[in-house]
Amino acid sequence: MVTHNENIENLIVQYLKGEASPEQAIQIETWKKESELNNKIFLDLEKTYALTHNLEVFKIKNKAGAWGKIESQMHKENRSIPLWQTKGFYIKLAAVFIVVFGLFQFWRGNSSDIRLAATDDKHAITIEKEEATILVASQKVKSFTLSDNSKIELQPGSELIISSDFNKNGRKVELKGSGKFKVKHDETNPFSVTVNQLEVFDLGTVFRIDNLGDTVKISVDEGIVELRLNGKVINMVEGDSAFYSIKNEVISRYKNPISRIDHTFEFDGTSLKEVAQILSEFFNKKIEVKNKEIEDCTLSVTFKNEDLVTILDIIKELMDVQIENKKNTIGIYGKGCN
Repeated sequence: MVTHNENIENLIVQYLKGEASPEQAIQIETWKKESELNNKIFLDLEKTYALTHNLEVFKIKNKAGAWGKIESQMHKENRSIPLWQTKGFYIKLAAVFIVVFGLFQFWRGNSSDIRLAATDDKHAITIEKEEATILVASQKVKSFTLSDNSKIELQPGSELIISSDFNKNGRKVELKGSGKFKVKHDETNPFSVTVNQLEVFDLGTVFRIDNLGDTVKISVDEGIVELRLNGKVINMVEGDSAFYSIKNEVISRYKNPISRIDHTFEFDGTSLKEVAQILSEFFNKKIEVKNKEIEDCTLSVTFKNEDLVTILDIIKELMDVQIENKKNTIGIYGKGCN
């Protein structure tokens, strides 16, 4: 309840001067209705104000209409305005866009995570990363010269990942696929190639690494290569070759009867063509799949300490193929996958 005091008098004066807010006008009207005394006080102040300001006494002819105007004004002031209709919305939006775009440009200019550089060969791409550089031969054989002048020839679909500190703290690369390496030998700055878990160390060489799927073949054309896997080391010289069984994590030298002792061939969905290549290299005997329609037929079997004749007999029975031994070549024939 509003009482008669200096505050109410001041409020009434504001009301009479037309400076009262809608809420204050409602407060005055409510106060007047509370008692006849309040209403009389208001009327006296109204007359006094009119006389001192040479004004006619203010009369509300239509109280309902006045209340409606006040109420509508209150609703108008409280009405929610959509964000995009607010003053300066599009200017603010443009400012936000400029800030975001500037931050993006700053990030892009300072980020060295990935940069692409096309080579002179449209089938090859060099992808540079902060951590490493990746050389890619996509559709055909591609040759590269590294910063140490070593030359690399990658087979189609192969990648060579070069460490960020290459030629500073050793020369480490990782091969995915197949490639030929002609390494610039430096005893103080060793060159090594990683294939899965296998490490191939250069000791002054030209060597090849061929990925046959489940098996990787390493051949030395010149010089010396050292293979390292799980503590086992094999030294290879010119003319030597060895294989690395990825699944079994085994390395062994080809053309060496001693290395065949206690060896296990484990084929798991391996194509017949690949099986023939592995057996050819291991037993130093030319074995060929003569019919293309059976090249991709798969074999899943394990051979442990078996000789070539036994292995071929088992393949013959499992895959329903014919095997013919003619002079220096063993031919595998068939009409389709069993």
